[in-house]
Amino acid sequence: MKIYKNSVNGLNTRISGTALRFLMPLYIMAFSSESELGIFYLATALLTSAATFIGLELGYYYSAIYLSTEAEQKKDIFNNFVIQGVRTGLFVIIVGFLSILVWLSISTVPTYLIFSPILFASEALSFEVGRFFWNIDEVKHASFRDLVKSIALVFSVVGSLYLFDTILSLFSVITLIFVNFSLLLYEINRWGDLNSALNTSFIVRSSPINSIKIFIKKLLAVSGPQFLQNQIISFSLLAEKVIITTVIGIGFQGVYSFAYSIVQTSASLFLSPHVAETRRIIISDQPKFLNKSTYKAALRLYPIVVFFITLFGIFGYFALPILGELLNKDPVENVLIIILVVIVSSSANTYTAAISPLYGQQNRWLKANLVSIIILTPLILGSFIYKYVEMDGLIFVFVLIVFSSIMQIIVRLFFLGSKRVQ
Repeated sequence: MKIYKNSVNGLNTRISGTALRFLMPLYIMAFSSESELGIFYLATALLTSAATFIGLELGYYYSAIYLSTEAEQKKDIFNNFVIQGVRTGLFVIIVGFLSILVWLSISTVPTYLIFSPILFASEALSFEVGRFFWNIDEVKHASFRDLVKSIALVFSVVGSLYLFDTILSLFSVITLIFVNFSLLLYEINRWGDLNSALNTSFIVRSSPINSIKIFIKKLLAVSGPQFLQNQIISFSLLAEKVIITTVIGIGFQGVYSFAYSIVQTSASLFLSPHVAETRRIIISDQPKFLNKSTYKAALRLYPIVVFFITLFGIFGYFALPILGELLNKDPVENVLIIILVVIVSSSANTYTAAISPLYGQQNRWLKANLVSIIILTPLILGSFIYKYVEMDGLIFVFVLIVFSSIMQIIVRLFFLGSKRVQ
């Protein structure tokens, strides 16, 4: 009964957001091409990876503080969170614009790229705020903001295709920037103090360098290991798309990513509350993670992840051919193999992201991240050595993805199991 209640918490908004994200690639396939679909998935993966890196795990850092703070101080914590995110974003924007000026002195740059530093900075802060709400188990609002982000993404892509016949344009970039800032202003007004945030965002302390050093030291102590883990997880998703594009082609990468999105987004409708609950338990036990119940909660999450992703993987297996016929596209070949690989990969990525603070905790961050990188190495090298391997490109790529995914799960389950019985 508890699993059911958790699964349906905030389900209505998640269904709406998922429906919009589901219709978007269908629109691209119907009115554009598989290549444009591949570009869409590659661009969104790059944006997510950049946001994860720029965000510096501020959402994790401040959610840990927020959960251990008295109610009357929570507004101040949220304000500090947003202010620090804005300051980090300004640094990114300045560096980005300087880099573009150097680029302009060498060659021409597409107009939309000039605004890309603002997009990356706003997306990074919005991304961290969203993770903050999931971490503190604000499932309903986190689901609502995902719906808003879905609407923005659909509007930006459809509008850009209609106006410029491509998903990457000034229109799509400006739209996403506007929605990110609008959503952030609403959230500051509700969970923080908007006037206070506006008045203190640009105040320079008497010793700013020393203040920055102190903050970075605290941030690294709490979020450093988590930051490294998430960079690896985010990069693994990008590496999958890169190796598929390199070895097989961007058109097939679009098909694979579409199948992945069907399974992942559908499963997340029911998985998100379970992940949020597990994350709250993990974050509440940091930084030492001494409670055995924390490891048990992390272990309990895995079969739930596998169940929902497998369930919607079966749905994807039957849905892909039907969608192909409805859109008058060529039949998708190797549907069964694609879905099986998607189930393995999606299960691994979902679970590793959910328990990353526990697996990469402070006292073992070096070992945890080193092992994760070593497991990821064949997937990275695959883009360079595939020409020298006498194997069908499809099988070669999928073997590497499955191997990497399974190994990432095995090392985590082994670690959690050993801690649970100690």
